[in-house]
Amino acid sequence: MRGKKKIHIRFLGFGISDKERIKDELNSRMIQIVEDDNKYDIQLVFVEDDIPPELKGVSVSNIPAVAISRIWNAEKVREIFSYGFSDFVYPDDIDRLSFAIQRELKIARARKFDRFYLRWLQEHDITTDFLNRYSFLSRVNDFLKKNLSSFCALYVISINYLDSMVLHLGRDFEDALVSSVAEKISKLLNPSVDIIGRISWDKFAVFRELKEDDFEDEARQFALDILRSSTGHTVVEGKLIRLSLSIGISIYPLDGQSIDELLKNAELALLHAKSEDTYSFCSDFTKDLMKRNSQIFSEIFESIGEGRFYLVFQPVVSLKDGRIHLFEALLRWRKRSVSPEQVIKIAEVSGAIYELSKFIFSKVIEVMQRYPKYRFSVNISPRHLITTKFYREIFSDFTKSGVEPSRLCFEISERSVYDDVMEARGYINELYKMGFDFAIDDFGSGQSSIAILRLIPASIIKVDKSIVHGALGNPSKLGGSGEFETGEFETVGMGSSGKRFEKYLLETIFFFSRNVNKMVAAEGVEKYEHMEGVRKLGFDLAQGFWISCPVNEDELDAVVLPFQSFE
Repeated sequence: MRGKKKIHIRFLGFGISDKERIKDELNSRMIQIVEDDNKYDIQLVFVEDDIPPELKGVSVSNIPAVAISRIWNAEKVREIFSYGFSDFVYPDDIDRLSFAIQRELKIARARKFDRFYLRWLQEHDITTDFLNRYSFLSRVNDFLKKNLSSFCALYVISINYLDSMVLHLGRDFEDALVSSVAEKISKLLNPSVDIIGRISWDKFAVFRELKEDDFEDEARQFALDILRSSTGHTVVEGKLIRLSLSIGISIYPLDGQSIDELLKNAELALLHAKSEDTYSFCSDFTKDLMKRNSQIFSEIFESIGEGRFYLVFQPVVSLKDGRIHLFEALLRWRKRSVSPEQVIKIAEVSGAIYELSKFIFSKVIEVMQRYPKYRFSVNISPRHLITTKFYREIFSDFTKSGVEPSRLCFEISERSVYDDVMEARGYINELYKMGFDFAIDDFGSGQSSIAILRLIPASIIKVDKSIVHGALGNPSKLGGSGEFETGEFETVGMGSSGKRFEKYLLETIFFFSRNVNKMVAAEGVEKYEHMEGVRKLGFDLAQGFWISCPVNEDELDAVVLPFQSFE
């Protein structure tokens, strides 16, 4: 029987002589027949005048069935196929029966592979072959149910600056880079024990069991192994890049009893590891921070209804004539020392962002009606504009108020997520056509400065205060006259090759902005030297505590600037 293909067949309704004859005929055609009523590849059913009730629906499972009958008429054939049979063969036509068996087995194998592949696709990330987010969480959850006494570590691994690299090098580069990182991480894993998944487009997660006696050192060592093997200069798609990773780590059961808790804490730890090529454990500090955020989360809705949020206004002045160019509206929270950025982020997560934004815009319109001689600006996240309802209400509220749209400038932070800006681009352009102005806030602080500039029709670029302070932060370097002298600035900790970097960065942003016909504003002007430095360089606008602290709406006309004119 060597070389024959072994096929397990279930025979139904056959007489002994017919069954043995068919088996012999099939065996002679290089098919080794094994009769098996329990485990079989195909079913052969002998049909006479009527199909017995117990044989109807024989192929309701995934096992194919072939009907064998001497009766031949169109009505009988239709009846046979209506019961789920895949073919109809005369008992004496063994060649056709052999062909039908092999064809049905081939189709069954293809279907089985399709089902397997479909199930694989549902569970895996196609770029890396790792488990997808849902399957990873499910697999870890199953492990924890069976290993309650084990110490384990969950690592969330983020590819830094992936969005910026993809923007400049393309989506094909993204797949190649992600695959390269996945391959390097895979070499450190034991696939029979460790669980790995791709939980978002730029993040992987690894779950592994630790030794009980030195679990923290083991967890730390594995994080270092990942960083050593996967970071640094590498060639992807023929391009030399510097690959940077950050890792957040949570320990079971210390940092959580469930995969949801562990993942939340590991991602929180990741926020504290966002400098290049570092790792961070979930600590008591991060847990306390999460607890405080949860408390803020619950208070935001109450505070909106009780009027505990209010606005203050900080002037942005012209460095040409010393006059107020506009007032920036800034959010404050009574009896809570929480930064506006933190409030906005938590409001976005909690679902309160619509109500909070509605309050801010209603108040700004009210103040603009009260002070018709001033222009104002307000910070807005592109994520707000994605909501059609919010976009329409902005237009409706301004139409009803009679306030000119040109008097309001929307400030969009350069730290905004690129995908959000892309999605909101249509709404941004519509608002621009209506007459609203735009500014790019915190310019130079994120990863997508040039890209954001291409997407937003901004007339003003507000240089982030970290850039201003880096270049102008040391008063002694300015000289007695306050001149912005070439070669006089030094960035601490950057070494000899990094001297004057911050100064050149500030100059580059300024000249670039001028070349694309944008007004340039300096944020964080908190010293006389800051003011003199940006004025000498040629900045158009400045904002900061040296000029004026934020004031309440009743004090706008009473703002006294430390100068009247630079003319």
